[in-house]
Parts: sequence; C-alpha cells; structure tokens
Amino acid sequence: MPILRFETPHICFFRPNNKTYHILQWCAVKRMWTPFTQVIHPNDIRMFKSLVHTTEEVNIQLRLKVLRMRCDGFYLRVSDFEGRTVSRIIPICVKAPNDSFPPSYLKHPTPAPSSRLDYFNRRLWTSYNDTPIATLTPTLTEKRLPARIARIIARDAAANSELCPILHDVINPESSAVTTCFHVFDKISIETWLQSNSTCPVCKERCTMTPVSAQRLLVDP
Repeated sequence: MPILRFETPHICFFRPNNKTYHILQWCAVKRMWTPFTQVIHPNDIRMFKSLVHTTEEVNIQLRLKVLRMRCDGFYLRVSDFEGRTVSRIIPICVKAPNDSFPPSYLKHPTPAPSSRLDYFNRRLWTSYNDTPIATLTPTLTEKRLPARIARIIARDAAANSELCPILHDVINPESSAVTTCFHVFDKISIETWLQSNSTCPVCKERCTMTPVSAQRLLVDP
C-alpha cells in the first residue's frame, strides 16, 4: 500500500556502486525533498530493520521531478545529528533501476556504515493500512503555550541567531511560533508541518504551537 507520510523529516537512498547514502530533508515551504548537506561520520551511523513494516511504495517529490520509490523497513540511526546528541531516524528508500536522481542530489554522500544489522519495533511511516492521518492531527482543545512564554522563547532564539529547523533561516520573532515542547520555528513552516503531522519535527513529541504576535512584541518591555 502507498505511504502517506514519514514519521521523520529525513529519508535517504543508497548507491550500491559507490557504497554511499544520500540524505534528503523535507522542505515544508517548497513541499519537496531537498539535499541534506551536513557531513556525517560513518561511526555515527547504525543500520536497522523495522519489524513493524512490510514493503511499501511512495512518491518522492524532488526538484522538477517525482520518483516512485520502495521502502522495505530498513533505516539508519544517526547519532550527533546536526550537532545534537539525540539520534535521528532516517528511513531508507530504493529507487527503480531505470530512474535517476538529479546531479544536485548526489553532491553530499555519506559513507555506508558497517554491515552489522539490528532489528527493532519502530514505526517509520503511516500508510493506508494504518490509522488515518486525520485522527493523528492535534485538536483545537489541546493546551498551548501561553503567548507571553512563547514571546520570551522566540526572542531568546532570535538573540542567539538560532535557525528554524524546517526553513533553515534565522528565527525572526515577528513571524515565528513556539511548540509546546519549546522549539521555535518559522510560523508558516510549522503550520504547514502540523497540517499533516501531530509531532514536533525536532524531538518527535506530540505538540501544538503558539504563534508570536508582532504587535505584542512592539509593546512588551
């Protein structure tokens, strides 16, 4: 059955001839998968097989083209991801033999980890066989951060030149939003993300978000 959405904003594909992985990240604003440019050391990567999933297919939107890919439940677990100590789960996708990726997607290879394979009961995606996305969307009754707290957190993030984890631009407190897990995002980017996800793209906790009002920023001390 087709995959509706992944549980992580990153996926990857393997090039067997080069023995390298290429990681992609989801851009909510452009609504497509883009190349991930961070260099990852092979010692920080382990390969797993999820016992939850069988083989399923998914359409991957790239720049100027869409690839039909297969997912078999294999994934990478990367430690020290983007300078953080928490691990990131990255499902592995397999393209059809006659398909190809644009050259811009092949510029940042990651060496394959050791051949050791571990097994784990981890959910990597939601498909038509699973619970519908509508039942996973946060409801309006879920508690949000107080606006005052959100403004303080957003201004602190901007003062430290933090980047929006989705847009990868410096946080602008006048157009930002803060989740209930205290992560700061560009407002439009996190709104778009939460339309089809119920969890934070950084820590994967279930969350809602509080937009920061520009007017209140001007009058607050």
